[in-house]
Amino acid sequence: MTELRESVRLMPGTALPMSVLCFALVADGRRAEAEAVRDEMLSMAAKAYVKTYFLAMAHVALGNHDEALKGFAAAVAERDPWLVWFGTEPKLDPLRKDPRFIELFRATRNPMALK
Repeated sequence: MTELRESVRLMPGTALPMSVLCFALVADGRRAEAEAVRDEMLSMAAKAYVKTYFLAMAHVALGNHDEALKGFAAAVAERDPWLVWFGTEPKLDPLRKDPRFIELFRATRNPMALK
């Protein structure tokens, strides 16, 4: 956990390490801390651009699937390059059977989604 917090400190204003920290905190049973990190990401987004993909990942970590899917829809609209991992990222497994996820995955035009 210390290394993740250090990553956040060394990369201020960057949502990637913050989203990973959310997953680690939830896995460690520290949901309130993960929510605080997510809230910090939302505060950052109110002032400057924050990749919606990473905000969505923070919501996945917290089990907020509706919010996560809204974020991923925005990421698809933005053509976020991180969506290249949409078909293989294990952290997204809880969403895979949701028809909204399937629709978003198809919208990425990933060859895996078009089968």
